[in-house]
Amino acid sequence: MFKIIRFNLIFLIILFLSKTAQSASSELNSKLNSELNSKLSSEVSPELDSELSMEELIQLSHAKELMGKYYEKSIVKNALSLEAKNKFVHEWTELSLKGKWKKQAKKISKAILYMSKKYELDPLFLLAVIQGESGFNPSIVGKFGEHGLMQIKPSTGRWIAGKEGFTWRGKNTLFDPLMNIKIGAAYFYYLREQFNSHSRLYLAAYNMGATNVKKALGKKVWPKEYPIHVMHYYIQLYQELSARAELKEMAQTVLARLEKR
Repeated sequence: MFKIIRFNLIFLIILFLSKTAQSASSELNSKLNSELNSKLSSEVSPELDSELSMEELIQLSHAKELMGKYYEKSIVKNALSLEAKNKFVHEWTELSLKGKWKKQAKKISKAILYMSKKYELDPLFLLAVIQGESGFNPSIVGKFGEHGLMQIKPSTGRWIAGKEGFTWRGKNTLFDPLMNIKIGAAYFYYLREQFNSHSRLYLAAYNMGATNVKKALGKKVWPKEYPIHVMHYYIQLYQELSARAELKEMAQTVLARLEKR
């Protein structure tokens, strides 16, 4: 999928020319609920702290948590613009959804952004999980009975819904993409607490269950397949975000030169 959407620069320049007269998308932040528990799981420099909003700091903190020692030299470090990331989430969601679900793209992308904010996650992390789990197919059922976008088992969904006070109407609740994202994000929040924000462990626990991860650790086995699977998509999404930003900058440079003629 990532190969399909590598846009030709000439096409992008034409696209930007055609859209210069359109008004920019409204700021999503003003529409999001202001509730935010400012728990940062990794240190941020005072200089950066003074320049970024609380939401950006929390996303940065989670990105550093996910990337660990590789963060400083990663492409993830360069993508701090909240506006650019929000826009990317909207565009990627609309691009990825198929058939009857495409008309719900705006609601689904807003749910991803809102639940990321509420549960202190990088929204591109949720995108990566959804991409890897279901390929953005809200109707899919996994071979072990997992349902929907984030491939959640009904037993897990029912438990998280009860824990968080969400409405649960049986396993079909998980075929509602908004509820699926809501439950999946809440589940990750719970797992992060269980494993002290160790990303490799809570990612593995999302896939194989917290009990099984603890049993594996007891045998000195560190699960790695699923964490690698998700992080593969996570880094690719940041590469795509970065590539789009570079192409946009190039297109704007071309436009500026054309205007001077």
